[in-house]
Amino acid sequence: MAKVTNVRGLRNYIQELRNCSSKEQEKERVDKELGKVRKKYTSDKAMSAYDKRKYMWKLLYTHMLGYNVEFGHKQAMDLIAAPGYAEKQVGYVACAVFLSEQDEFLRLVINSVRNDLISRNEAFQCLALDFTANVGGAEFAQLLTVDVMGVLANGATRPVVRKKAALCLLRLIRKAPLDAEVLSPGVWGSRLASMLADPDVGVLLGLTTLLLGVAARSYVGYEACVPRLIAVLDRCKAREVPQDYTYYGLASPWLQVKALRVLQYFPPPEDPAVRGALVDTLKRILGGSEPVKNANKNNAVHAIVFEAVALAIGLEDADLLTAGAALLARFLAVREPNLRYLALESLARLAGVPAVAETLARHARTVRDCLADPDVSIARRAMDLLFTMASPATAAGVVETLLAFLPTADYSLREELVLKTAVLAERFLPNLEWYVDSMLTLMEQAGEFAINDLWQSVVHLVTNSPELHAYAAGRVLEALRRGQPPETFLKVAAHVLGEFGPLLPDTTPGAEYAALAAHFPAAGPETKAIMLTAFSKLALAAPEDGDLQAAVRALLERHARGVDAELQQRAVEYTGLLAGGPALAKAAVQPLPRWEGRGSLLLRRLEAYEGEEGNDEGLERPGWLQGEAAAGAPAAAGDGPASAPGTPGVGAVRPPGDGAGPAPLAVPDLLDLLDLGEPSSTTPALGGLEGLGLPPTPQEAAPAPSPPHPAPAAVAPSGSLEAWSRRLWTQASGILYEDANLQAGVKSAFSGAAGTVTVFLGNKTGGVLAGVALEIVGAPPHLTATLPAPPPAVLEPRRQVQVPLEVGAGAPGSAPLRLRLAYHTADGAAADVQLDLPLPPAKFSQPVDVPTEVFAARWEQVAGPPFKLSADVAPASGALSDAAVQQLLASLHLRVLAGVAGVPPGSTAAACVLHVGGGAAPARQIPCMVVVAAGVGRVTVATADGAASAALLSQLTSVLGWGA
Repeated sequence: MAKVTNVRGLRNYIQELRNCSSKEQEKERVDKELGKVRKKYTSDKAMSAYDKRKYMWKLLYTHMLGYNVEFGHKQAMDLIAAPGYAEKQVGYVACAVFLSEQDEFLRLVINSVRNDLISRNEAFQCLALDFTANVGGAEFAQLLTVDVMGVLANGATRPVVRKKAALCLLRLIRKAPLDAEVLSPGVWGSRLASMLADPDVGVLLGLTTLLLGVAARSYVGYEACVPRLIAVLDRCKAREVPQDYTYYGLASPWLQVKALRVLQYFPPPEDPAVRGALVDTLKRILGGSEPVKNANKNNAVHAIVFEAVALAIGLEDADLLTAGAALLARFLAVREPNLRYLALESLARLAGVPAVAETLARHARTVRDCLADPDVSIARRAMDLLFTMASPATAAGVVETLLAFLPTADYSLREELVLKTAVLAERFLPNLEWYVDSMLTLMEQAGEFAINDLWQSVVHLVTNSPELHAYAAGRVLEALRRGQPPETFLKVAAHVLGEFGPLLPDTTPGAEYAALAAHFPAAGPETKAIMLTAFSKLALAAPEDGDLQAAVRALLERHARGVDAELQQRAVEYTGLLAGGPALAKAAVQPLPRWEGRGSLLLRRLEAYEGEEGNDEGLERPGWLQGEAAAGAPAAAGDGPASAPGTPGVGAVRPPGDGAGPAPLAVPDLLDLLDLGEPSSTTPALGGLEGLGLPPTPQEAAPAPSPPHPAPAAVAPSGSLEAWSRRLWTQASGILYEDANLQAGVKSAFSGAAGTVTVFLGNKTGGVLAGVALEIVGAPPHLTATLPAPPPAVLEPRRQVQVPLEVGAGAPGSAPLRLRLAYHTADGAAADVQLDLPLPPAKFSQPVDVPTEVFAARWEQVAGPPFKLSADVAPASGALSDAAVQQLLASLHLRVLAGVAGVPPGSTAAACVLHVGGGAAPARQIPCMVVVAAGVGRVTVATADGAASAALLSQLTSVLGWGA
């Protein structure tokens, strides 16, 4: 490197700035120097090479101090083309600092960079590679990739240059479009494998980093690298590396970590010799990882161990998994919080493997102790691990532990803690009474963190289980008399006492009314409405109790004149019901019918806590890594064991009268309940009682419970297809479809009017998915779409495949692309769905900066329809703020413009260029202008193409209508 310290003028300039006593004095000195440099650059007098370097270093130092340097960029690019190393060095540094990847000035230096890459001067090659690896963009990737490959493949080049070439090539691959095959697997698969035998550790580190980026996209064609990577690990374990790459006695831990991570992207080796070598290597890593006193060495060792455990999960070797689980469990007792956190996180992924269940069970007490850790993140991971490792034999103890932890848990944990405790209690219940007790205790302790799904689940369970009617009524009555219960508990108490309170032998409806009415004043409107229904039922059940009748009538009369419309309507209707006589009461008030099961919605809420939203990295990870969380979690209702043997779980059906004790009716899964809904409708004779939630009349009696029947074979999605589709309007990646067996995620990249949408199909289960099909069933006229290769018909357990779709916009439009996704499992469950893949104009648009005066002039020039269109928008979430509108416009690839003349105050102007055409249709770029008046809810678009205006308006009204 050239000695910058020999530039005397720069040294003096720095010293003078350090001697300044105030910010104002420093700024004055900087302005003086910038004026001097600007004058030198604009002078006709030629400057020497020394002066060129000196002034450029001054500009760089000024920029590093935070001052804006708006000139000198052209001079920096001229220095790159200079013949001397010192000039090239400062030129490359200045361009890397002053220019960004999107700067158009970079086009002027591409030829100079290429000349340095293909030169025989290795110092020049290093400068060019460093510069390209830092600021190179898509255009660099298109023009320089072949030259960088040549440097990397040249065995005569020094290792330091080839190491830089590998990292530079990785940058160019990441900047290239997804559909661009930068490295041909057929050629570079074997070439990279041979390069991994290089003796230089620096080159190996660069090549492993390159392979990590390549395998993250697709490992196909690079399987030959797996034995070489295992050999690299063996070499590191044997410490056959130079001393420069030894860190506290460890042979290049960075290389080991990256090699282990690369191997995670490949399926387990099929060759027994290769698989055996990998297993032996991992056993040596997991067996020789004893902690030492040196913290730095421990950090390096632990990094290797965690990657080795992650790789062992994919190999599914029982001995490896057991050794890894035992090693991670020892980390739970150390003082280092970061190590405990990582150990808990890794154990949660291992918990779903049956081979390690016994090992984890031995350390359950240590995991429970981690719940009390003052670090909230560690407590959260301990909670996740307890949830994941729960089984029918241990679930009761886990629920008790979580209930005991709830009152002292951090507030940020309580909502998720309540949710997971409820799911465990319902999924692994040993008996129905225990479940009722646990859920009532949970609601009492959860307070405001108890969601509606909990009390609705208890109501469904008690209603469908006759043997629980009196038991549940007695338990809620005891709780009401103990003190002030939370709002959610009052809803359960009102439902249960109103329906089953008269069944209690040791109390009267009047006493139950008194216990419930004591909490009525503090209840919210929704709870009061339920309590009014309960009071009316209690009064109808005891017509001979004059005090109860008078108290209920007085309460109803008071609310019949209230301001709350719902309470007023109920009070009036119930007053009429009480006055209508026994015949009307008997016809209207009957036992509630059975509740039928509903789609699983609570599970989606749980998945949101576990990072389902916006996880782009997860879409690029191998399927067997993505599926660990799903595989490790307890099986969903109907997908696996729901309770201990011989004990009917929630959702189980047992024939009555089989002599095996009480016969509970079918109970809906807690995961199936989001809204309580209403049972059968009423008859016209009771039309005024529609809001009571009363059972049907004898003329329209509730149907008898249907006999048990097997679950339908069709697989339901675990989320809203519409919600997933909406997110893809404004995001480049996300979930397209997901159910209990398969996840379909997409990641898209567009360039002009064409793009590639890669669909990631991941098998989340431990079984094979057969008949896998993904095909295009409907393409709108404005789109072209091709599927180069269909997915494999069989998707192995916990595996992922990538299916690219080539799409293009031949004309403006906003209709989605219709896909068909189908598969079936070994047990007969099947899915065959049609999915809408949104490809709105935003996907083919590019934001563009337009001078405000040009925007205003062109806006006035565009006449009315069909080129200028307007529409009113009423966002579902209410009026949007200007910031929210700007954020939504930016997500649609529109450049927000400020200070546009003629745009009304409170409105937002934006512009973009829509790319259409290609192939048979001529390529076009359509300038688009948008003005959004958020205050009045009006959107106006203007383009030179009527179809583009209509498509853009449809897109904006849809996205703005959904709200922020």
